[in-house]
Amino acid sequence: MQRNEGIEISVIIPTHNCAQYLFKSVESLKNQNTKRAVEIIVVDDGSDQLNRYGNHAVAEIFDVEYLPYSPHANANVARNFGYKMSSGSYLVFADSDCVYGPDFLETLRTALDEHPSAPYAYSNFQFTGKMEHVHISREYSSERIRERNFIDTSAMIRRPCFPGFDPTVRRLQDWDLWLTIDESDDRWGWPHWVNATLYENHVRNDSVSVTENYEKALKKIQHKHNLL
Repeated sequence: MQRNEGIEISVIIPTHNCAQYLFKSVESLKNQNTKRAVEIIVVDDGSDQLNRYGNHAVAEIFDVEYLPYSPHANANVARNFGYKMSSGSYLVFADSDCVYGPDFLETLRTALDEHPSAPYAYSNFQFTGKMEHVHISREYSSERIRERNFIDTSAMIRRPCFPGFDPTVRRLQDWDLWLTIDESDDRWGWPHWVNATLYENHVRNDSVSVTENYEKALKKIQHKHNLL
């Protein structure tokens, strides 16, 4: 796919069998307080027929790109597919069950303007659903990110700094990505933390963060990045 050079920000949303949440997520991203050129790409990761119809309908209602990916793989495969089809110089990997505040994109994009050496910018967020609390992130350092993850997937990343998601990682994929960027030889400066709550993250009973074994996922990341 040929890149559209007029696009500044690409928002990529992988989804699998959760059409009931996708509407609010896409609606929130279409109603951003920004004048920047934004493209929204919904990657349908092998949803069943009913959800596929629902996802396609949402994409048509809001006039966003709909890309079916079949057969079902996992969210990281879908994210990488969406990235390859995207055009923006700045990338956001959104979740279909998140609702983004109206200043989400502009706040993170402005932060990267103000911190030109930062490879990405990230913020706080509100957990809803199975968990109810505000996640307050923290200032970045290599030592801190190697201790534990405190950055959600929904950050804004400069395109040249994005190494791709590991398709074998199903849980803690955000931590794996930030560690990979941190270990990169051509990493720029420190990522920038925006100390503001910019979106809601709805935790479902069937989400990967609930259904996938945490200890198994943790050991995989620790082994891959020599954290033991």
